Amino acid sequence: MTEDTSGDTSPVPEGFKVDHRRRKLFHGNFNAPVEDALSHGIKVLDAGCGAGCWTMNMANDFPNSHFVGVDVADLFPKDEVKSNCIFVKANTLEGLPFEDDTFDYIFQRFMVLAFTPADWAKAISELVRVTKPGGWVELVESDCKLEQAPPSYLKFQNA
Repeated sequence: MTEDTSGDTSPVPEGFKVDHRRRKLFHGNFNAPVEDALSHGIKVLDAGCGAGCWTMNMANDFPNSHFVGVDVADLFPKDEVKSNCIFVKANTLEGLPFEDDTFDYIFQRFMVLAFTPADWAKAISELVRVTKPGGWVELVESDCKLEQAPPSYLKFQNA
């Protein structure tokens, strides 16, 4: 483990601690226009939540809302999980264990390398299935290409 300067003291390996960097890059935890709804209380799904950093941060920031983090790997926090936050081991491509129209807001990020093009169609369909009518699905992705890559990176980029 390397030193973490984010103020996060959880025992998560450095490779999984990208949430504080993402917040700075994207100017907050989310971009969808759901802040008022979150303050009043809604159901939120964090699809592909990994170690659950985003889920836990949001549960802390919006105590009136209920947050569910899902991922194929059980990297979930075991201690100090907020009462408005749960984690479920599930695979979006195999069908999420929730009824239709369950969530007001779904957040998914950095899955660009996890899904094939065919998988993406299935994943989006499944996310839409569990989103309530009028709800929001927010996808945060990257194209994985540096536009001004340093010379040392070009060998990797062109491989």
